[in-house]
Formats: sequence, C-alpha cells, structure tokens
Amino acid sequence: GDSITFSASGETDQGWTVGMSYELDYAGVLDDLKATLDMGDAGKLTFGESAGGSGIRAVKNIIPAADTAVYSMSATTTAHGMVGGTGQTGYIGYDISMGDVALSFDTSKATGGTDRSASLSYTGIDGLQIVAGVGETETAQTTGQDDTSTYGVKYTMGSITIAAQMNEVDDSSTSNDDQDGTHIGVSFALNDNVSVSYAVLETEFGKSTKSVDEEVSGMGVSYTAGSMSVKAYAGKTKNDAGSNTAVDLEEKGITLSFSF
Repeated sequence: GDSITFSASGETDQGWTVGMSYELDYAGVLDDLKATLDMGDAGKLTFGESAGGSGIRAVKNIIPAADTAVYSMSATTTAHGMVGGTGQTGYIGYDISMGDVALSFDTSKATGGTDRSASLSYTGIDGLQIVAGVGETETAQTTGQDDTSTYGVKYTMGSITIAAQMNEVDDSSTSNDDQDGTHIGVSFALNDNVSVSYAVLETEFGKSTKSVDEEVSGMGVSYTAGSMSVKAYAGKTKNDAGSNTAVDLEEKGITLSFSF
C-alpha cells in the first residue's frame, strides 16, 4: 500500500464511544477523515469524508459471497445494475436498531444540492432478512435528480444461504442510462473451513441504444485453517454495458492472508 491510517477511540462520561481516523497518503497529505459517535441504544452517528456505510449503502448488497461480490469479479469498470449512495463531502450518517428492525439514514452536501438516502433491515424471522432502501442523489441537476431503490430477501437454512435483490437506478442525466438490476446468489458451507458461492447480476438498460442485457456471473471459494485463509474467485461479464458486440470480460483472482 501507499498510505498509513491513524485511528483512536475513547469513551465519554455518558458511556458513549467516540472514534476517529485519518489517512496519511504517500504525498504527505492527511485526508479521508472519519469520526463516529456510538450512543448505544440511541444510535450511532458517522461524520467525515471517507464515510459512506449508512443509508442505502447499508443494504445495497445482501447476496452471499465466499470471496468478492460478483459485480467486482470481472474487468468491467462500472458496477451496472447496482445502487450507489450519497457523496462523501459533508457526510453525516445515522444508524439505529430497534429490536429486529435496523434503520439507517445518511446525507451529504453536493454541488448546488443535497444527497440523501435511507434503508431498513428486518430480521424478526429466524434465518430470514428482508431489506429495502431508497435514495436521491445529484439533486442539483437541471434535468432532475437521480432516484435509486433496492429491495431484497435473504434466507439461511443450515449451511445454505440464498438471496435475491432487485435494484433500480433512474438516472436523470441525458448522457446516462436507467438501469434495472436483478441480483441473485447462493452460498454453501461444506464444513467449518470451506465455503463456496455462485451469483449472477443481470442488468437491463433504459436506452434504445442498449440492445441486450448485461450479465455478470461468477463463483468464489474460501478456505480457512487456523491463522491462514485462502480465497479465490472467477467471474465473467457478457454484453458489457448492454452492447452485443462487446468482448466478454473474464477475471480470476486469489488472495492468501495470515493473522498474527
């Protein structure tokens, strides 16, 4: 890597937890500030320029994966069919759990406007998770704002987990596309050490110039033995960005890590 992250945490007189981190880049610049204030039952606040895990991002991907998410497995430069979130300038996030329901909100300052999003996760039924999220970004565009939404369900039974999620991106910019993504996947724990997964993300584009749907598929595997873990994946993209003349994109990766 080419940077160092400094972090610190402490506790207030009320028993709240405070955290902060800064990243020192190779050029000697301190940036990517992130600060948190965990107030226990009253929820958690997040501030900063490297934040962004609240709001719709908290539920943007519930598909199980033994390694990386399927939309990042192949060489496509854009995760089509996936919802985004608010920007990171002037970011504020808030998360709170009330029994089986987790709520998450965030907002950030955009040029000439304000981004915002919200999400909900319900886990009141054993093995089942239901999520929903909505967002409004690029609110200062003359052509209107971008609207995003996602809805998903995940169910775990023993060693098997299956999930499906529907994403919608309504892009008001005339140079971009509306996108409807269908994201499904399954994972299976062979034993306490080995897991495998397979997922597919199919995206339908709104422009007439996009003649076919893009399909990203891939599988992952993970193996853990004591302090060592090995993860690997293989992914493929067909009809990248909705073009039936695009060359299929393929990528494979493997990661070896140790804990000390």
